[in-house]
Amino acid sequence: MPRNLLDFDTLIKELRRQKQKYHAKVLSSDALFANWLRGMDIEGLLPWYVWLLMPEFTYAGLAFSILFDLDPSEVIPANWDFDVDLPDLDELLQGILAEIKSIDWSEIYEMLKNLETYIQQNVSEEYQADILGSRMKKAVYGVSKFNRSYYDPPAVREALRSTFFKLWSERYTLEQLRRDLDALAKTLNLSPGFVQLVFNKISQVIYAQPSAMILGYGVLGRSRLGKRVENQEQAEMTMITHELELQYWRGNTLDHAQMGLVLGVVPLGYGYLLPNKTIYKKPVLPEKYLPLTRYVYDRGSKLIHKMSWNPFTFGNYNRPDEQQDYRRSERADQYMSLQLIRYQIERIVDPLIRQYETNPIKIRMYKSAALQLVSLPAKRHRWGYEAFRAMTEQELVEWWKQHWASQGLNSELLEAIYERLKRWLPEWRRIKLQLGRRIKETRYRLAKLK
Repeated sequence: MPRNLLDFDTLIKELRRQKQKYHAKVLSSDALFANWLRGMDIEGLLPWYVWLLMPEFTYAGLAFSILFDLDPSEVIPANWDFDVDLPDLDELLQGILAEIKSIDWSEIYEMLKNLETYIQQNVSEEYQADILGSRMKKAVYGVSKFNRSYYDPPAVREALRSTFFKLWSERYTLEQLRRDLDALAKTLNLSPGFVQLVFNKISQVIYAQPSAMILGYGVLGRSRLGKRVENQEQAEMTMITHELELQYWRGNTLDHAQMGLVLGVVPLGYGYLLPNKTIYKKPVLPEKYLPLTRYVYDRGSKLIHKMSWNPFTFGNYNRPDEQQDYRRSERADQYMSLQLIRYQIERIVDPLIRQYETNPIKIRMYKSAALQLVSLPAKRHRWGYEAFRAMTEQELVEWWKQHWASQGLNSELLEAIYERLKRWLPEWRRIKLQLGRRIKETRYRLAKLK
């Protein structure tokens, strides 16, 4: 990055250099081939990581479905997916190398459409009535009973559906995850107990995988043979609580992790006293798997199959002539335009930051914070940011300040950065989203005109 942010000629040269570098790494014909070869090199490792991560977040999402009366299709980690297919000839001529389509798994598995069907297809008949009759329901004015239902404002609902899981997957430490979840609760006026429940339940499901070899969930080579609890048909499992303490609990099946009551970890009313045996049904021949297990297996298999498409999805909307010359590439122009917004933001806040800070690492952190003001509600491809888009501007800024203050930045300087940028934020967010959509929409429109 140019040292003198006010030197316009230097800035343009730097942007052109980054544009050429991005094209060479992602969009050129050599890059497509090299990235495909790299994908082949790690093909043998991919299934390992898929079967580690896919069941964890899918089963944790389905646990939220039961605990908070959400239809399984509403929980993003349990339903969000996409598929890749070959384009037709007209699309290929417009640089569409891979046709990406979203997948609604609830159209494939009926059980995902509503919670009642999910429970009926997967839970044994003797337990269905108790679960359906005692679950917490979304409140309806004039109908619901006090203390047996809950209200979910848009930002809270979106956080339940996706953002809690996103924060869990992308935070580097549990300490930072806890701080961000607590900040989210404070911003949205959620009770501390609610955040503790969310943290503990995701932790319970995710840490159950390495704690014991649970059929349909455990992974060979990672899951241990659980230590049997004396005089009981259960294994001792571990988890990390919201207080960042190691907690032992007893169980032996997936449903114990998803919906089991653990005193001191799961509040009364948000868990069930379960028998030693599983409450899930056993597959009825000729079916080999429970619908729930087959669904997770299909999702994992599809993700592994899509691995070879990655170089083409990353380098999509890129004609042969654009692959040869970065100056012709519309995708490279898009990247340069986004970088221009980035440098413009940094140019505006740099003098303000240097009035208070000389540490280069802290200066970079403040600039990253400024960029996040634009990016949080304007993500184009990645799930998990629905709660930030549903927040009011005041709520978003409050969470943003708490997030960065917890990492050692000065709250007053953060407030000053926001005040300096706020007049331009709506337009930058609009341009960012428009840039992301424009190339795709243009290429498909041109393909239809042929």
